[in-house]
Amino acid sequence: MKKKLIYICFFILLVGGVLVYRGIYSLTGNVDGSVVVSILPGMTVQEMGDLLEEQRVVYSGNVLGKYLAWKKLDTHVQHGDVTFNPPHTIANVANTLTTRQSAAEREITILPGWNLNDIAEYFKEENITKSTEFFDIVGYPTTFSYEEVIDFGTEKQSSLLKGKPTKVSLEGYLRPDTYRIFLSSSIVEIVEKLILARQEQFTEQMFQDLQKQQRSVHDVLTMASILEREVRTPEDRRFVSDLFWRRHDVGMALQADSTVHYIAGTDGSVFTSKKDREIDSLWNTYKYPGLPPGPISNPSLDSIM
Repeated sequence: MKKKLIYICFFILLVGGVLVYRGIYSLTGNVDGSVVVSILPGMTVQEMGDLLEEQRVVYSGNVLGKYLAWKKLDTHVQHGDVTFNPPHTIANVANTLTTRQSAAEREITILPGWNLNDIAEYFKEENITKSTEFFDIVGYPTTFSYEEVIDFGTEKQSSLLKGKPTKVSLEGYLRPDTYRIFLSSSIVEIVEKLILARQEQFTEQMFQDLQKQQRSVHDVLTMASILEREVRTPEDRRFVSDLFWRRHDVGMALQADSTVHYIAGTDGSVFTSKKDREIDSLWNTYKYPGLPPGPISNPSLDSIM
């Protein structure tokens, strides 16, 4: 009797093992071929499993979640547009989810000196977003219509935006560089990435130096954005920077042609016309003394320094 009971237990364990193996390595979802699913940042393992079951990639989102937890892979899931290739077994799907290369990415490049109009055009050409959607996030140039969409809560992030007029756009606050982004990234996430990258350029020592000089980050970015478009070489920038700051400090008009080009949309020429220099805009440094309300481009670190 005891021997018979052992055989029964062994048989149950054997059948259970076969069923578990089959459930993980043999059973597949009800979808043919490769499929791309967007795994959003912040998704829980349960939500992700439910989504993949709904998309018929796996036969059970619950089993997928338990397998990820059992293998201690639940904290290694990649987000973005993930391509799942057959066979769509639990094990294969889990491996795809936790392989870094599984998240589809792309590269974008923001050039030094580009303004928001340039970036909007670039994003439109690259099919990243429509210009109107981009401006809804960053604000429109030379206007006071910006409404904050991105919430920067930490002290360090707030220090970058300290002193920025609330209604002025995010011109100047997007760091020019080359970035890797997920194909599924929203325009808010992309803009946030560019702003945080700009934040990284400002060291604690730079913040302390600005405080001693009684200048804000906004002032420095605004001046740097003018220098970026006004002159080309580091030597010329240092000379013109000294000249413009001296004019600024005594309340003179900077008379920077780059600001006129910015409001007139005539960036293709070095010289400005008398008509353009008379445009009534607070960004016109021929007409109004001191710095304009905000930057006119997104400057390089060289221009900031």
